[in-house]
Amino acid sequence: MKIVEVNVKREINISREVIWWNYWDHEHLEVVHKGYNTSDILYENKNVMFRTDLISVPIFSFIKFQTPVFMSLEDEETLYVYGIHFGSIISRTIIKVRKLEKEKSEIDINYKFCLKGWQLILLPVLKKLIYKWNEQTWIEDLPLKQRRQKVLKLNFKDFRGLPDDVEERVYDGEVKFNIPVPRPKTSTRDSHPLNNKNN
Repeated sequence: MKIVEVNVKREINISREVIWWNYWDHEHLEVVHKGYNTSDILYENKNVMFRTDLISVPIFSFIKFQTPVFMSLEDEETLYVYGIHFGSIISRTIIKVRKLEKEKSEIDINYKFCLKGWQLILLPVLKKLIYKWNEQTWIEDLPLKQRRQKVLKLNFKDFRGLPDDVEERVYDGEVKFNIPVPRPKTSTRDSHPLNNKNN
């Protein structure tokens, strides 16, 4: 058995709450990210989420696989993400987001993939794929995070928009973050018959 490990560290002028919002905003996945085809949430509560994604492999986009994804926000700084790829490759990602300033954060991401048997043939390319996946999703997500930070400073409220009175379009307080992130009632994320909302 071999563990493939990759660490990525970044700083960004975005609040920690907006970064967490981006990770828990499942609505944007296949709209923004090239690798995602569909995503179905099966279970979600105040700090845990389980979903299945149909994903295209970076570089080899003609290869698609269904992967279950489990996410748990352990504390205000730490997110655990577990996935199973190609039916049997287990991964664990630990994401640490530290608040440096009100609108500045440090992100540490630790990826670990557990390979055994036939999976060992992926050793020469897996690290490159992980770095490429990380870079691609970072670039795709960046405008969302920046826009979210900007509109929250204009006193934007989800599903209500900006205040009608232009003078009220100023907010300098702390950004709040709660799970689950609100979604439209007609969201396809919740349409799977095994979703915990569809009892």
